[in-house]
Amino acid sequence: MSSALEAQKEMDTALAADRQDVDLMPGAGESDDESTWGSESNDDDEEQDRADGENKSNLPAFEQRRMIGRKLMKKYHNQTQLARESVKRTAEIIKCRGDAEEGLETNDAAALEDTARRTLEDFVISFNPEQLHVFREFEKDLRRGLPSKRVVLVGPGGTGKSYLIDTMTMMIQQRLGPSQDQESGTTRGSRHTLLVKTALTGVAASNIGGITLHSALECAGRSMLTDMTEATLVRLQRDWRSVKVLVIAKISFVSAASLNTISQRLGRVFPSESHLPFGGLHVLMCGDPFQLSPVGARPLWPQKRCRNRLVHEQRGTDLYMECDAYFELTKGQRNHGPFYDALSAVRVGKPTASDIRYLNSRHDRTLKSDAGGRWTDSTVIVGTNKEVDAYNGAALL
Repeated sequence: MSSALEAQKEMDTALAADRQDVDLMPGAGESDDESTWGSESNDDDEEQDRADGENKSNLPAFEQRRMIGRKLMKKYHNQTQLARESVKRTAEIIKCRGDAEEGLETNDAAALEDTARRTLEDFVISFNPEQLHVFREFEKDLRRGLPSKRVVLVGPGGTGKSYLIDTMTMMIQQRLGPSQDQESGTTRGSRHTLLVKTALTGVAASNIGGITLHSALECAGRSMLTDMTEATLVRLQRDWRSVKVLVIAKISFVSAASLNTISQRLGRVFPSESHLPFGGLHVLMCGDPFQLSPVGARPLWPQKRCRNRLVHEQRGTDLYMECDAYFELTKGQRNHGPFYDALSAVRVGKPTASDIRYLNSRHDRTLKSDAGGRWTDSTVIVGTNKEVDAYNGAALL
């Protein structure tokens, strides 16, 4: 019994000594010197820790410092003060990490801007002289604030029209995008940005990353003559309030009447500029006049056989023919060689005898024609529905 009491007294004495040692530690928990963080640890263990952990870590430098949880070889330490130091060190790490992330975001934004600028420069450097001329003219208009202007850009497929439009889009977003948003907040709640890319058909619009004219202007039907309700007008004015440039691709698909309707509709969207074509927008009409014409309607350019035009058709033709600037791209960017040259000559109706011989040499020699010169086992391409019906009717006889 006495031995048990003596053992209890010895334990109480040891605990009291522990408390006294802790209380007498100078600046306990307030100092960041090595005495608090395990200076008596074994040097070999510390070197091994460093070799196994810190030097092989991908963590930032501030996260590679010695942390709570490493070996503390002090015989006595204050758990409460240790917890306080843990909180203090954790707060320090979080602050450092926040500062690093803020700096990283700033650096990322600068890097993205630099990348966009470098990418734009790369695009411009790759232009041929024709493309560069068009781009420089657009750049001049951009410096003048993109005044009301109608620009026509034509050229066969593969001459870089879409490539040029993409570069113009990059430039206007880089030059006007951030400042425009901050100064006026115009894009908030709007459907469209500074430049709207459109086309008459969905496939054509998709090829340039745009939308159809019917969707952009909320109209329907081949002629686009849809009544504009008050609600539609309010919605269009909200969606178009930040727009500066309108791009209409595949302009050959658009009829004279439809182009006049587009201009009138935009005049209502921008009432203060309704006296100007297309509501005062900077309009780029691009395409190939040798491609398909409007379905069931008259094209934009005058035709000898179509002398009697309605008033709205004539206005549409005038909007196109009396443009402020006209550019033509002729140099192929995607295709080269004799096959491309022969097709280019056929496109304008001026193939040479050499072009015809070359094209005829490319046919499949296994295909045969009948006694009447008809190709019975091959597809025949003609220009009009009338020729199709005549050919198919003769084949059924």
